[in-house]
Amino acid sequence: MHGDIRHAEQDPKKFYEGFDTGWGCVVQRLDLRRKYVDEVVYQAFMEMPTDTAVRLFVLRGPGGSGKTVALKRIAWEAATQLNECPVLWFEQDGALLPEHVMELYGLTDKRVFVFVDRLALHTDRVMALLSTCKKQRVPVTVIGAERDSEWNVYCSALDRWNPIFTRVPNLSTQDVEGLIDLLERHRCLGLLTGRPRQEQIDAFMKTAERQLLVALHEATHGRKLEDIVFGEYNDVTPEQARRLYLDIATMHQFAVPVRAGTISRVSGVRFNDYETKFLKPLENVVITGQDAHTGDHNYRARHSRIASLVFNQACPSDEEKADQLIRIIGGLDPGYSVDSHALLEITRGRNLSKTMVGAEPGRDVYRAASKAAPEMGFIDQQWAIFEANHSGGSLSEAEMLAKRARSKDRGSSSIIHTQAEIARRRANVEHSELLKEQFRRQARDRLSEMRPASSVLTASSRCKLLVDEVADLSETIDDTASAADLSFFADKVKEAEKALDRATASYAGDPDIADTEARLLTVINEKRAATRALERAWSLNPRGGRCADAASVCLCQGWRP
Repeated sequence: MHGDIRHAEQDPKKFYEGFDTGWGCVVQRLDLRRKYVDEVVYQAFMEMPTDTAVRLFVLRGPGGSGKTVALKRIAWEAATQLNECPVLWFEQDGALLPEHVMELYGLTDKRVFVFVDRLALHTDRVMALLSTCKKQRVPVTVIGAERDSEWNVYCSALDRWNPIFTRVPNLSTQDVEGLIDLLERHRCLGLLTGRPRQEQIDAFMKTAERQLLVALHEATHGRKLEDIVFGEYNDVTPEQARRLYLDIATMHQFAVPVRAGTISRVSGVRFNDYETKFLKPLENVVITGQDAHTGDHNYRARHSRIASLVFNQACPSDEEKADQLIRIIGGLDPGYSVDSHALLEITRGRNLSKTMVGAEPGRDVYRAASKAAPEMGFIDQQWAIFEANHSGGSLSEAEMLAKRARSKDRGSSSIIHTQAEIARRRANVEHSELLKEQFRRQARDRLSEMRPASSVLTASSRCKLLVDEVADLSETIDDTASAADLSFFADKVKEAEKALDRATASYAGDPDIADTEARLLTVINEKRAATRALERAWSLNPRGGRCADAASVCLCQGWRP
């Protein structure tokens, strides 16, 4: 990275609509400078360690929140303003080779900074870089960005490097004022042009809790982003061009570039045909690119969030969604990393269980995916997650699929964790106390098999198991419960509370752990008998003993009906 880096001129209007064509937005200062960017710059560059420790910083947030542009701004500031250490930006089609970083350190004797967007696509390469540099005592700092959902599924291996997370926050009033100034300067205020300042601010603050991309569209167009995007889709002519846009959007919603070869197999449109027939009809909704190493052409919508809105509105029914996804799967070549990642994203179990109202269309997608990549254990794992989460799914089928997934990838901690979660869920729906205990023991055994032994996944599931037990016990406790039963219940609540405290301390901000803690509070507060049981446990021995100790801890949390 350097101040004279080549860049194409960025059209401000298109940039604020989601088109990011490279470094132009940063060089031309079109981006909104937000407080968290300065905080990352300070942490990474001003508080730089003097030893050879390797460091990992991660920007996390939902799609459309501005992570990529913020990452570019941090890299640009580091390379042009701080001017102390070598700064590298990893291109998506580039090579992340540890030996090059080591050579650069040998030439400069300074810490090397490597910026990597979409960490989920490059986890193995980042792991190799950090491991090699640590072994060779080469000081390197990796600064990356990823969506929360992608990090939790694909990047767990990077947790061993103790990443320093920065969450992309909601828009503040100060952010909104800065954004309005930018839009006014570049004549991009749209419907807000000429309106009173407070009215302009109010228009943005209505969407401040949503992503930056959404706020930009809705405030300046006066319509919901969904309506704007679907209107653009319907305005594309001819019909073949509109269909091509849907194919591109179906894949790019997963934030991977869409290879021209894939589109050619799916729709029969070669890149030469695209240039002659479809470049003009799609110029405002599709961006074309080229892999610097292979020369392969690719396509993308102006933003993955917009691509997702196109797909969900153009394919409103389960059957239409399934048919379109199966059509895309048929054109994928899992031998290419971007196609493989697209296949993994299409089959994400939790997402598909929310997308499909009925279970059978989802199963059709998994059958097609299994046929396309029969040895990929991830697909069976995600099918198992789909069955476990969908209202029409089958837990016994989920157990079988998870077992099959593990047979294909025995060392995967993620698959082992899926087995543990399925066993936990089976315990929750069983009526037999014996079977409940059997499945919970099975879940704990699976968690003990996971490596590393300590991770956010194991901590979260262990907390869930304890809260499940508290919930079951709360159903059996009433005003006639014996002192022994009261003591056991109070101890179990205290055990759950301590486990949650440890998990929260180790993995602050994890939404799954926060949800589990909230569920424990709900169980206690909504069950008057449970709260009275804790009060009775205290009254039986207020001066000491395990029962009193457990009850007092619980009641001090304010758990009352």
